[in-house]
Amino acid sequence: LYGKQYELGVKWQPNRSTMVRTDVYDIKERNELIPDPTNPVVEIQAGQVTSKGFEFQANRSIPDDIDLSFSYAHNSSRLTGQNSQQNNVPKDLASIFATKTFSLGDDKRLRVGGGIRYVGRQVANDAAPMVVVTPSVTLVDAVASYTVGQWLMQLNVHNVFNVHYYSQCSAYGGCFIGDERTINGQVVYRFF
Repeated sequence: LYGKQYELGVKWQPNRSTMVRTDVYDIKERNELIPDPTNPVVEIQAGQVTSKGFEFQANRSIPDDIDLSFSYAHNSSRLTGQNSQQNNVPKDLASIFATKTFSLGDDKRLRVGGGIRYVGRQVANDAAPMVVVTPSVTLVDAVASYTVGQWLMQLNVHNVFNVHYYSQCSAYGGCFIGDERTINGQVVYRFF
């Protein structure tokens, strides 16, 4: 695999409470796997992928200890010989997340938050004329943490509503089920 990438980014902090980041890119990768013209069930290393897109992220802290985060990414990715988006690569990804921190006194803090993630639809069409579409999905995540002194206890919940969805489908009809509700907990001690 061989590639070239051109990227230009800007980071802007108009005030202490706001940070904005954006970048544009153009990536070309050679020797990607493509269907063999003589046998479409087999792949050969002869393709080129061209990806062009941009990413945007903004973080803002507002009064009452509320933090907001928004991100959006658009990626137009095409493989040699395809006139459509590269297989199983969504064009659009977006998320928005908010947290609020409550001061409980004596070095104790409670932080709660939640957000929404969006993954755009994906298309697989190696076995033309058959085209398989993986629908877009919107998922909700949540977080809760409690800090006392140098201890942090945190709980993360992904896919809060346990939405059944497919993360990806192949052109031959095989689909991968997306992650069910996942709960992760951690306890951290900071030595500083």
